[in-house]
Amino acid sequence: MPIPPEVIQSIRERVNIVELVGESVTLKRKGNSHVGLCPFHQEKTPSFNVVPGKNIFHCFGCGEGGDGIAFVMKTRGVGFIEAVKELGQRVGVEVEDRQLTEVERRRITRRANLFDVCEAAAGFYHSTLMTRPEGRPALEYLRGRGLTEETIAAFRLGFAPARWDGVQEHLARQGFDRNLMASAGLIRWRDERNPGRGSYDLFRGRVMVPILNERGKVVAFGGRVLESLFGTSDAIREGAPKYVNSPETEAYRKKQVLYGLHQARRAIQNRNRILVVEGYFDVIALHQAGFEEAVATCGTALTPEHARLIRPLTQTVVALFDTDEAGLRAAEKSMPIFVKAGIEPYRLVLVGAKDPDEFIQVNGRDEFAEALARPESLLELLLTRTRGRHGASPQGKQRTVEDLAPIVRLYESAAQQAVIGRLSSALALSESVIREWVGRARAGTPDRSDPTAAQVARWNGSKALNQLFWLLIHHHDLVAPEIVIADPDPDVITDYEPAQVAFAMLLKGDPITAIMDFVDDENIRRVLIAAASRETLIPAANAKNAVRQNLDSLLIVRIDQQLQELQTEIAACNNESDTSSYFSLIEKLQALQKRKHAIQTRFAQ
Repeated sequence: MPIPPEVIQSIRERVNIVELVGESVTLKRKGNSHVGLCPFHQEKTPSFNVVPGKNIFHCFGCGEGGDGIAFVMKTRGVGFIEAVKELGQRVGVEVEDRQLTEVERRRITRRANLFDVCEAAAGFYHSTLMTRPEGRPALEYLRGRGLTEETIAAFRLGFAPARWDGVQEHLARQGFDRNLMASAGLIRWRDERNPGRGSYDLFRGRVMVPILNERGKVVAFGGRVLESLFGTSDAIREGAPKYVNSPETEAYRKKQVLYGLHQARRAIQNRNRILVVEGYFDVIALHQAGFEEAVATCGTALTPEHARLIRPLTQTVVALFDTDEAGLRAAEKSMPIFVKAGIEPYRLVLVGAKDPDEFIQVNGRDEFAEALARPESLLELLLTRTRGRHGASPQGKQRTVEDLAPIVRLYESAAQQAVIGRLSSALALSESVIREWVGRARAGTPDRSDPTAAQVARWNGSKALNQLFWLLIHHHDLVAPEIVIADPDPDVITDYEPAQVAFAMLLKGDPITAIMDFVDDENIRRVLIAAASRETLIPAANAKNAVRQNLDSLLIVRIDQQLQELQTEIAACNNESDTSSYFSLIEKLQALQKRKHAIQTRFAQ
C-alpha cells in the first residue's frame, strides 16, 4: 500500500527546509532565499539556493534540486520511503509500516534496530562509568586528563567492564538479540562458523567513546584501554591494543563519518573553519577548551568522502596531524584530497607537544589560540618534504616539480598561478619553466561521480516556455487568467508531453511538489525547481505583457515548423499534373506567412 499523498504533502509542509539543509550546508540569507556551496558538486562561488517559501532547494551550477525528501535521499543515500519516514519522525507525522513494502520494512527495521542497540549500549557504558564501582578507575582516568563532568556528559563517555559478557548480558536483559549485537559490532562469536559456541564482548576494560552520525545517532564506538586494569581480569590482558574501534556495519562506514561533526557543525559554520585532528580525545579536549569546530577521522585516513562532508560547511581546514613521521605522511596524503574538493588546507604545528590534547593541558587554551592564528599552508609542508627528498641539484629540482605537478594541476587557474609563483621562489626557477613541467603532467581521468563530468542529452524547455513556467509559479493570480483567455493549443506550448501536463497543472494552481509527484519526470523536476528558485525575473507590472509575448514567441516557433513542412510538401508536389494540390499548399503557405507577420507586428508593439 503506497503512502497516501496527503501524508507526504503534510510532511513536506512541516519540514523547515532551511534547518534541514543547514545541517549539511552553511547557508547565508540572500533576499527571500538562502545560499551556500553546493554539496553535490565542487564550486568556489555559492550557486546552491534554498527557497523556504516553496520548501525547495536548487543548484544553478549542477542542476540538482528538489524538496526536503529529495535532499535526504541524495545526502543520506536512502530511498524515497526511508526519506519520507525519517522526515516524518522529524516533524511528528507517522508513516505506518503497513504502507511500506516488505523489503523496505526489513531494511528500515534493520537499520533502526542497529541504532537502538548502539544507543542502549552507549547508555550502559555511560551508566557504568558514572554510577558503578567498576567504572571508578575510568572516571578517575578521565578526570586526570582534565575532563569536566559536563564534558563527560556532553560526549556521553563511558566504560566497558573488564568482563567477557558485560554489555551483552545487559542488552540481552533489555530484549536485544545477540545476532543484532554482533551485527552492530558490539560482540564477536567465539567461532564465526558456529555461533552456538558462544560470544564475547568486543570492548572490555576500556573507556568508551560513542561515535555519532550526522543526525546524532550512535552508530559505533572507540574504546581506549585502561592499562591500570592489566592483570586484574582474564578479560583484559597485558599488551592489549591501546585503541579498539567498531567494525564497519550497515549503519557505520568509517570513510563517511567524522567524529564530533554532529557537535561541531554550528561552530564550523560560525567560525568558517574546521580543525581536523587524529584522536577522539583531541576533539573532546578542544571542544572543552572552546574550540568546538574540531573533528577527527575514525581510525582511518582522510578520504574524499570526508572532504565532501566538510566542503559545504567551510572551505578552510586546519589539520592538526601528529608531528611524527606517520603524521607527516598523513598530512601529505591529505593535500590532494583537500585541493580537489576546493578546500584551502592549513597545518598547525604544536611545538613541544605530540597532539592538541597534550598541548592544551600543558600550555592552556590561550597559547593554543595564538598558535591557531598562525597556521602554515599545507603546501609549505609538502614543498619542504618533497624538496628535502630530491635535493637542490638541477635534477632534484626537476623531480620536485614533477612530484608536485599533479597537485598543482588540481588548483583552479588563479590559485594555480599563485602556487606556481611560490614554487618558482622556493626552487629558484622561472615560472615559465615550472609551468611547462606542470603542463607535461598527465591530466587525471574525469571523475565519473561528478555530476558535471558528463553531459547527458536532456530536455531543457525553451526560453519562452520556461518564462511562462516562472510566471505561473511566481505571479499565478496575475497571469493565469490571461493564459486561459488566450487558450493556447498544448502543441503550441510544447510537443513534450510531460511539460504539457505540468503546464496544465500549474495553470490550475497546483503546487510544484504535487506536479513533480504526478508527472514523475526528471526533466520537468529540474526545470520547475530552477524556475521556482529564481526569485527575480519579471516584475509583476510586466507579467501580463510577458505572458502575451511568450505565447506569441511559442506560436511563431510553431508556425515556422508548419511553414517548413509546407515548403517540403510544395517542393515534392508536381505543379503540372496536380495543380489543385499545389495551389492549395501555396494558399496555406501564404496564410501562415500572413499570420506570422501579424503576430510579429503585434509582438513588436
